[in-house]
Amino acid sequence: MVEMLPVKSSNIEKIGYDKTAQKMYVKFPGSEQYYVYEGVSESIYGTVMGIYKAPEENHSIGSAFSKLIKNGGYKWHQLKSLDETKEDVARRLGLLCATYVEHVGVWMEKGDWHSIGKQIEFIEIRIQELRHLIK
Repeated sequence: MVEMLPVKSSNIEKIGYDKTAQKMYVKFPGSEQYYVYEGVSESIYGTVMGIYKAPEENHSIGSAFSKLIKNGGYKWHQLKSLDETKEDVARRLGLLCATYVEHVGVWMEKGDWHSIGKQIEFIEIRIQELRHLIK
């Protein structure tokens, strides 16, 4: 689960960041939902949060968010909760499998059996990791 940090902004209540997944989570005032922005680099997240500004500079998290994230073309979706449901896990597993099935098809055409074997091992490991979330 992502740690949500309260921020000083009239437009944003909390922000969280998943460095590994490069996802920024935002909760707006008066909303029960979270917004997830995908593909946000750590440097962009740091810029939004004001990490890279000089101490004497004024910084608005809301303005930086609007300029860099909202108007930056990032894909986003809403979450009702930060707790992952069984349906979320199943959807993630389905996307994972579909992605790798597509790659395996390409490798089969090329006769790249080594890569296929490695991908099958990777998928099996990911399935085991996700399986514990469904129980």
